[in-house]
Amino acid sequence: MTVDGPYTCKYCGRTFKSLQSLKSHLQNCPKRSLPREFSKGKVTFICYMNPRRKVVNAVNSLLRKPDFNEQQLLGVVRYLQENGEVHRILMPEINKN
Repeated sequence: MTVDGPYTCKYCGRTFKSLQSLKSHLQNCPKRSLPREFSKGKVTFICYMNPRRKVVNAVNSLLRKPDFNEQQLLGVVRYLQENGEVHRILMPEINKN
């Protein structure tokens, strides 16, 4: 059984003629963004981004390195935002611990 279009994004409501177009859209749909928390030292960034396992795993891998610092985390977060991976960033929180 196949379902013919139109296909609608359940997050933002946009309509697409093909299923492939919908799948492509879902990778960058800003309404689908989920909060991801990245912390290092006393700084925590909350980034709203679409679920991308490879990107999140890469950042978490960097965070586990002992010589990776808060300034480098800021650079990574800015890089992700410039490349469209992160849709919105909440101001960094300073951990009191």
